[in-house]
Amino acid sequence: RSTLCVPSKALAAAVAGEWAAQGAFVLRESMPLTLLASQAIDLIPNQRPKILEDSVRFLSSDTACYRVVSPASLRARQDAHLSPALAHLESKYSMRLPIVEDLAAVAVSEKAATTLRALLEGMDDYEIAAFQYAASAGKSVVLALGVRDGMLD
Repeated sequence: RSTLCVPSKALAAAVAGEWAAQGAFVLRESMPLTLLASQAIDLIPNQRPKILEDSVRFLSSDTACYRVVSPASLRARQDAHLSPALAHLESKYSMRLPIVEDLAAVAVSEKAATTLRALLEGMDDYEIAAFQYAASAGKSVVLALGVRDGMLD
């Protein structure tokens, strides 16, 4: 185990607040920032190459790329909410991903994979931890990048 030392006073205050809010029992699920900081300290440095490759592979099943054929009303909502994130990915990172209308894997170009890999390699361990959490929660690397870039809340 490592010392829980975080890179900013704001994060330190938030983590301290999570700990101060604990009662008689420590409830890990009520401490998301502590969990992310612990992953950034203990997990990411030891498994970074695997985590980055898993994130790149995750593009092939990114939910932002999947659309229904019908009903048309659902397709319209998917397009309205997900297409801007794909457009952001293309305009900011020159990564183009196709729309898929069946259960086939998303065809990820080598250029897109290389671009994502380079982007992830440039992130520090805390950014990787937050990115990995967002991608897992949203089932989407595309949406996680949108959150990271302030495009999505």
